[in-house]
Amino acid sequence: MSTDRPDTFNELGHTSPIMSGATTANTAHERFRAAHVVAAQSRDAADCALLLAMLGLTAAEGLPASRR
Repeated sequence: MSTDRPDTFNELGHTSPIMSGATTANTAHERFRAAHVVAAQSRDAADCALLLAMLGLTAAEGLPASRR
């Protein structure tokens, strides 16, 4: 298997896109869905806000485009 870049392994032996220098651009839909998952799994509003901030998301990204 040939690649343009060498794989970078984390301490568990798995490749990591962040460690290997790969970048990912999340689409608005992916960010929308992620915000929904965070909101659904949060204990309360403060927990939700903290988790969204950790992921670099905002509460507005969980709203439909027509309500932003």
